Amino acid sequence: MINVVINALLIIAKEKRQRLDNIECTHAEISKRICSYWGQTVRFMHDPRTTSTAMRILKELGVIIQKGSKTYELNKLVHPEFLPWGKRQAQLLYK
Repeated sequence: MINVVINALLIIAKEKRQRLDNIECTHAEISKRICSYWGQTVRFMHDPRTTSTAMRILKELGVIIQKGSKTYELNKLVHPEFLPWGKRQAQLLYK
């Protein structure tokens, strides 16, 4: 879910010709972009509240910084170790 939201942010920034340190969009726009990109209404992702939860997670991880009510800055990428398929998760699965 987090990767899908990051991808939607990047697509929105590209379409609006915005820099990654000043992406202006709403949670509803992100949800709409996800569903249109996949070509169907995606369960739970069409709801802006789900997107809002993912955005809060990204803020906590330090991936994005909220600059205004609808303005975000893509700060840094998440280290693979903290993603579900990363090194730490693989170690847990194969012990």
